[in-house]
Amino acid sequence: MRPTRFVLASAVCVLVAGCSVREMTAGRAEAEKAVSEFHESFNAGRFGEIYDSASDEFRAALKRERFLELLGAIERKLGKVTGTENKGWRVNSRNLRTYVDVTQASRFDTGEAVETFGFVVRDGKAILIGYNIQSLDLIVR
Repeated sequence: MRPTRFVLASAVCVLVAGCSVREMTAGRAEAEKAVSEFHESFNAGRFGEIYDSASDEFRAALKRERFLELLGAIERKLGKVTGTENKGWRVNSRNLRTYVDVTQASRFDTGEAVETFGFVVRDGKAILIGYNIQSLDLIVR
């Protein structure tokens, strides 16, 4: 390989790695912001807005009506989100994409839950790719 090609290839690798590191660093903050937006939309009853802004992968895995039913059941049984505490997060990069998982201990009007959010960071914005809620209160009510 000629030196010029080596330098060019090295520069491209550094540039790509730099972009990935930047997205990983910003990924956690963007995901935490997205969790707040999720809860604001949930409390306002804008379930369709949450679904519509989710990733294509999310929407392909779960029909809109089923997601609206799920959030409706959560609101009906637990009420609105009254507080949340970060219990953990993980950021990783695969195939030049940054993924962030955030786990929250959330309090609702009439119960508690552990929520896990999955996001992919695209163009500096965290986009929902997964949502899971675990709550004994949700099951027994």
